[in-house]
Amino acid sequence: VLPYQRIEGALYQNLGWLICSVPESDAGAGWAAQVQGIENELSTVRDDLEDLLEAFRSEGSAAQLRQIREAEGRIESLQETRDALTERLALTSGPHITRRLRDLEAATVVKEPDRALINTMLRQLFDRVVVDYPSGFLRFQWKHGGETSVVFDCPMGIAGGG
Repeated sequence: VLPYQRIEGALYQNLGWLICSVPESDAGAGWAAQVQGIENELSTVRDDLEDLLEAFRSEGSAAQLRQIREAEGRIESLQETRDALTERLALTSGPHITRRLRDLEAATVVKEPDRALINTMLRQLFDRVVVDYPSGFLRFQWKHGGETSVVFDCPMGIAGGG
């Protein structure tokens, strides 16, 4: 049996365990707080921009125009950051993860599993999967935080391991 076959077999055999052991998001609360902080900063920068526009209408200086452009650039940057965090929050929410896990499970139980599709699905759920040969564990590191381990082989040093 080739090493990748043991790993693939362990994934298929332990998929139920992965589905049942999804850790709570340890990043979600932090991301939500970051989004709120960005929203607060956006509000402040927008207020500042309004003041700058009002001053520019009456004075029209080049320095004010530069400040307006800087404020507009800051707003755009904050919005992009907020949108990326909001998307990450949505992708790591419980229902979204559950749906992706069900899709993954369905992809693995067919007669001829599509390895490319399964790999893509794994990449949507996990930041990485560490193959720990000495311990015989696969360590699945979830995108939303946390880790789940499954055995794929006997630890090295034990008869038949490695």
